[in-house]
Amino acid sequence: MSSEQSDMQLSGSTQFSEEPDISLGEEEAVDQEADGLDEDLAGLEEEAGGPDQGAGANLAAYTRGAWKGSDAFVVFTAHFECGFGLPASDFFRRLFDFYELQPHHLPGNAVFYLSSFVSFMEGFVGLLPTVETFARFYNLRISLIQDPKLPTPKPVVQCGACILTPRQGSPYYKFTGLESCRAWQETFFYVRNSGPSDFINLPPYLPGAPARTNWRFNPKERHDETNRIIRYMEALNDTTNICVDDIVRAFVSRRVLPLQRRAHKMCHMTRRFDPTRITTFPLSKSDVVSKAKLICKTKMPVEWKWGLQPHSRRATLSECWASKSRGL
Repeated sequence: MSSEQSDMQLSGSTQFSEEPDISLGEEEAVDQEADGLDEDLAGLEEEAGGPDQGAGANLAAYTRGAWKGSDAFVVFTAHFECGFGLPASDFFRRLFDFYELQPHHLPGNAVFYLSSFVSFMEGFVGLLPTVETFARFYNLRISLIQDPKLPTPKPVVQCGACILTPRQGSPYYKFTGLESCRAWQETFFYVRNSGPSDFINLPPYLPGAPARTNWRFNPKERHDETNRIIRYMEALNDTTNICVDDIVRAFVSRRVLPLQRRAHKMCHMTRRFDPTRITTFPLSKSDVVSKAKLICKTKMPVEWKWGLQPHSRRATLSECWASKSRGL
């Protein structure tokens, strides 16, 4: 199945309701049993921003300039630092629409994971990212207020309620976000279009916690393109030295915002004046390391070397794809 075909399947109001709606407490129990995971609630709380920020924060205080039905959108500097940009990419907008999410639902680490996913898909696979492939690799989990004084089920945090975690047994690369993203909600500001054209590409602002629409969706082995991508990943791991740091420094060193709408994929990038770069000034190796450490936990050395370089117009993908995907 091609990327275009998969996009058509997810257009409109398509929803995958494989299981009936259940209560908040029941959902957590089912998720833990189905995935065989013991959720580290302290870790999730830390990633979302902690109870003193995500839980106690009054969302209305962060969104005074926007309300349901207004033409203003709430965005966060912390998201821009992790690879978000305006207008939002088509993939990011499809993700928002499919899961019925808002920018304030995503903590900084979630945006970093999404940027890294796009970097791998465009820079190393050569395909546009799809919601199906993303859902094969990641779970969406809810972040609750961890206050022992509150009864069960615990209320959902107001900001950063959607936590991304790797699926159990996922073959995808494991990234490590920052241990603490506290106070990221305070980096908010408002944007709006100055004319009839949409240069933002975000869903209309809707306050409140996420509805958890389609959060259980997992295509498993039913999505042919994802199956082929996984086999290609296995070939990359067997024949190259690709590592997690390669994927992160790919979009950092190329000065690209993966979640911004761009003229072409990362594998089609050219030299210094490529229109998808946010700056023409090159970054030194130490600059790349400094930027990477601002958005993720990494032991990247100052004098780093590529395990596998991302593709570009000079290093075409077709030959690499043909040699590694033959028979896949």
